[in-house]
Amino acid sequence: MSNIIGIDIGATGALALLSPAGDLLEVEDMPILRDGPAGRPNLNAPLLSAIISKWEAERVIVEYVGARPGEGAVGAFSFGRCRGVVEGVCAAHGLPVAFLTPPAWKRAVGIAPGKDGAKDAARSEAIRRWPQKADLFARVKDDGRAEAALIAVHRIGRRIAGGPWRVSRVALLMLLDGDAAALRAYKCGDRASDRVAQYFLRAGLKTPQNPQSPQGQSGA
Repeated sequence: MSNIIGIDIGATGALALLSPAGDLLEVEDMPILRDGPAGRPNLNAPLLSAIISKWEAERVIVEYVGARPGEGAVGAFSFGRCRGVVEGVCAAHGLPVAFLTPPAWKRAVGIAPGKDGAKDAARSEAIRRWPQKADLFARVKDDGRAEAALIAVHRIGRRIAGGPWRVSRVALLMLLDGDAAALRAYKCGDRASDRVAQYFLRAGLKTPQNPQSPQGQSGA
């Protein structure tokens, strides 16, 4: 298993690198140059490529952005171009990309829907999740870093009753394989079908069908 990159798209966005265990390894602000018309910010493809190449991840999870009500043509074009650059750079590196809507990842990490207080809530959650890296989220403008990190972790982790986050090795394997059907079945409680059981075996965990298989550390 290898690392995962989370990307919060936009001029104030960022990239975050997480280990398979959910540890925050690296954070980079989006490589933006104000070289567009009238000095507008543009995502620089070579700089983005250099970051992704250096990190040697296996999969990328990106926040899905689309046209928003009341948004002007210039803003919509800028977001569209940013998404295109991200997809193109990832494709050039042979990295599969999954897109997640803001409500999906925010709901999964416990951030209330809507815009009011959402940016500070993301920073607060990131600091709680990675207190040893709190300085990375100290500034108001560091919300993009926090969101990128939470986007990467939300599909492989869970938190019960406000306790610490735990990462499922089974779900992580499914995510890295791009096996959405197996992941959906697993999240719905399936532990016995062949499609799901194979991931338990790969992770060295017991399954109902294979009670004699080796049991690794907790993480199913």
